This record gives sequence, C-alpha cells and structure tokens, in this order.
Amino acid sequence: MDGLGLATEDRLVYQKIFDPEFAKTWAVYLEHRSLRPADGGRGFPLAVRLAQVTGGDLPADRVFRPAVDLRDEQTVALLLAGETRQDRQAVARYADALAAERRSRPGFTVAAVRDDLTRRLLPRLWRCPEQDFEAEASARGLVCGAGAVAAAKRFVPGLLQDMRETTERTEAADVRR
Repeated sequence: MDGLGLATEDRLVYQKIFDPEFAKTWAVYLEHRSLRPADGGRGFPLAVRLAQVTGGDLPADRVFRPAVDLRDEQTVALLLAGETRQDRQAVARYADALAAERRSRPGFTVAAVRDDLTRRLLPRLWRCPEQDFEAEASARGLVCGAGAVAAAKRFVPGLLQDMRETTERTEAADVRR
C-alpha cells in the first residue's frame, strides 16, 4: 500500500489506537458481524441480539468480541475505512522506530516496553479521563485496558520519537521568537 510493505494487522491496531473515531468504526463492525455471523447463523440487528443476551443494559462492545478475520476483504475494508495515507506512513515510521530500537538494544522486544508508560500514554491519546480507560479500550475493539496496552506497545518507540521531535520543533520555534 502506497509503496509501503505494511502488515494489515499493524494497520488495524494502529487505527484502534490512534483513530479518534475508531469506536464508531468498531460499532459498525459489531453491527456487521451481528447481521452476518461468521458461523453462517441467522443474522439479527445488533440491538436485538444485545437485548436477547443482556436485556440491553450493557454496551455491545462489552458483550460481543468477535474475532477479526483479516483475510476477509470486506472486514478489512470496513475496519480500515478511516485510514489515511498519513496513517500508513505513521505505521511504517513506527515499524522503523521499533526496528531501530531492536538494532540499538540487542535482545529488545516489544515486551520490554513498560506497561505503566503505555498505560499512561493511551488516555492522553484518547483524550479520556483515567476512569474511562477500560470502557474506551473496549469500545475500540481492544477488549480491555490490558489488551490495549499489549496492542499499543509495538507503537510506543515510534510514538515517543514523534513526541521528542515535536518537543524539539516547539522549543526551536520558541528560541527563534
């Protein structure tokens, strides 16, 4: 895509983490899966299915957690509908930052990225209060806060690099004034 060799999974996880509107995309996906179950069963509108299961008192993302088949073109198109060229460039840049980190620190793995750091970064990215973190992670298809942290860790080296560069540009601009 755009001359970049990007894994579809990385692109999707990037959208889940960085797209401010991804909760809406995930809700559309849940409706799609409810109407077209992967097992070929009878489809129902999501609200009907949710009422059958919970009486409708829980959000759909807390109840239904369908597996995502990235081999299915319709699923991929639906979940990546909000993806931009800049998003794909960021995925490539973040993959490069992760690779550079691995080269500069032999034995470095994504697991070495601190959970607490990642956990602090996500509410800032999502502009949500700490008490809404778990709900926001679920609404984005990341299941829970721990799932969000695990998924986001691959992007943290690149995100931190972007943050440093932004700070340096801001400081340089302030000095020139």
